[in-house]
Amino acid sequence: MTLAELQSIGEEAGISKAAVARAAGAIVRGDHLPPERQSLMGLPVGVARTVVFDRRVTDAEWERMVVLFRRTFGTSGVVRGAGSLREWGNGRLRASLEPTARGGQQLRLSTTKSDAGMFNLLGTVFSVLGLSLTGLVAAKTGFDPSAAWFGPMAIAAGGLAAFARNAIVLPRWFTQRATQMASISAAASEIVAEGAPVIEQET
Repeated sequence: MTLAELQSIGEEAGISKAAVARAAGAIVRGDHLPPERQSLMGLPVGVARTVVFDRRVTDAEWERMVVLFRRTFGTSGVVRGAGSLREWGNGRLRASLEPTARGGQQLRLSTTKSDAGMFNLLGTVFSVLGLSLTGLVAAKTGFDPSAAWFGPMAIAAGGLAAFARNAIVLPRWFTQRATQMASISAAASEIVAEGAPVIEQET
C-alpha cells in the first residue's frame, strides 16, 4: 500500500496524515527493529543498531547527535570525519554516519564488550588445567579422598568463576547498551524529522 492509501485509512479512523507519515517513516528507518546481537558461547558480547534517514544529515543535526551520544554514554568521545563519512567514538563504542544507496544516510551504533573474550579464555584455561591436574592426582593416588586435591580443584573453580562472571555481567551490559541505543535512535530520528517537512503524500 502507498503512504497516501495508509493516510486515507488513518483519516477514516481519526488519525491525522502527519501521524501516519511519522509512523511510516519510523518503520522505514528501522526504529522498531530489535538490536543486532553478537554472541560468544551463547552470551552477548556485541550490540548494534542502525537507523536509516531518507536524506543527508546536516552539520547542525550531526552536532546535536554528538551531544546526544555524549550525554547518553557519559563520555566526550572523539569526533572524526572524512568526506560524507562521520564518526563519534570512545574505545569500542562507535556511532557512524554513512551514505546509503538511495542518497540518504544511516546512523549505525555499535559496541563490543572488550573483556568478555578474556574472561572466557581464562575460564577455559583454568577449567581445563584444574580438571586435568585433578585427574592426574586422582590417578596417582588411586582416588584416595585424603589426597591433596584442593589446589587443582581451586584452579578449576577459578575457571568456572570466570564463566559465571560473564553469565551475570554480559546480559546486563547488553540490555543497558541496547536500551541506550534505542533511545539514541528515536532521538536522532526526531532531530532529522524536525529539520524536514512532513510528507503528506507519496511522491
